[in-house]
Amino acid sequence: MLSKESMRKGTPRAWALDTGASSPMTNQLHLFGDLKPTAEIPIQVGGGMLYSRQRGTALVSVADGSSCYLENVLYIPKLGVNLISAKKLYKGGYKGAFDEENIWITKGNRNVITAEQS
Repeated sequence: MLSKESMRKGTPRAWALDTGASSPMTNQLHLFGDLKPTAEIPIQVGGGMLYSRQRGTALVSVADGSSCYLENVLYIPKLGVNLISAKKLYKGGYKGAFDEENIWITKGNRNVITAEQS
């Protein structure tokens, strides 16, 4: 389970897979390959509301060296964490599996990301 404490311990490049996130989102501008303006999108967070006015394609890297680009990632300057939306991955044709220690994200027969659970 994601906790505020575990998220504070993450590095700025660390991403959390979140089953409750409506979209992938980050506050790390340097992860974007492109960024485009969008109509204001409200995001409800534990402490209230944040807003995104930009979205683009962002690089997701994990500790084992695997990486991929995610499209339609929201840029939210005050977010403080990087979240991958499990719902959006599923809708995009990705599948996930996990055991006590690891998470695997696949598309078709290809393993896209392997990550340790925290």
